[in-house]
Amino acid sequence: MKKYLKIGALISGSLLVGTLILSPLSTFAKDNGKGNSDNENRSNKNEQVKNDQAKVQVKVEKDTDKNNKKDNKSCVRAFGHLIAPGWIKHNTTVSIGDECNLPFGIGKKYDKEHSTSTPGTGTTTDTTAPILGALSINPRITDAVIRWFTNEKSDTTVFYSLNTPVDLSASTTKVVLQTSLNRDHVVVLSPLSASTTYYMVIRSRDAAGNTATSAQTSFTTKNYPVVATTTDTSAPVITNAVAIIGSTTVQLSWKTNENATTKAYYSTSTPVNVAASTTAFVENTSLVSAHAITVTGLATSTQYYMVYESKDSTGNTSRTNEFSFTTTAGI
Repeated sequence: MKKYLKIGALISGSLLVGTLILSPLSTFAKDNGKGNSDNENRSNKNEQVKNDQAKVQVKVEKDTDKNNKKDNKSCVRAFGHLIAPGWIKHNTTVSIGDECNLPFGIGKKYDKEHSTSTPGTGTTTDTTAPILGALSINPRITDAVIRWFTNEKSDTTVFYSLNTPVDLSASTTKVVLQTSLNRDHVVVLSPLSASTTYYMVIRSRDAAGNTATSAQTSFTTKNYPVVATTTDTSAPVITNAVAIIGSTTVQLSWKTNENATTKAYYSTSTPVNVAASTTAFVENTSLVSAHAITVTGLATSTQYYMVYESKDSTGNTSRTNEFSFTTTAGI
């Protein structure tokens, strides 16, 4: 009996020792299995996080690529200014990002032309009026050339009137308008009256409708030049005098170096007094250079004394020396 008790105690002691030995091992194995499971979960979570991060990265890259393409597109469109000057100014709805490296000073011009931002739109609006400068006026006799410059392209308008102040809305105020946009503005006002004072105002309006108007100025057209006139003080020169004598007539002819009248004084006494009202004469008042006239009613076989006379349009008179002739005898 004691033998069996001793064997039982030995077995119980062995079991206790085994339990004591196996219990930590079991706990370790359990804990180790749980640790492996936790590690696996953490690994899975890390993998999920990596996948999520990769998805976010892909989305960010896609959005960035999309934005870059959009920005690149706007940058490329800005190059339209090289092909069509004025593109930047007229494409006010296009937003050009800071990342765009616009060539040849286009970026600087863009900032200048779009100096005012429109909140919430990303666009800019030109609100600055053109600057007028270097006004020059060249009045002539019946017209005047007006010229000025602006710092940006704009239209060209001149209001002018004989009245002051110039009323831009009055129907009596004349207007010259050129709608093309330029920086160099030239207008010819015509027709104008000579030696007359005109009052005028110039105006330029840019593509955005901003308007600059000058103060009133005036100019006076020139007068017609005084034509130097010369007074004719020279009497006609009588040449080639001929007398064909008949019994009761005498045919006279001569020439002058300018157009003049034709007149012949005659008398039977000498000297012939051309100033006396009683002295006979024949006359043709037409102005000619070849003169011909006939004296009739003379007495036959009689000596006469005669003087030729020609007078030009200004009254200069030329006379020949007195000469004599005798008519032939009658049949």
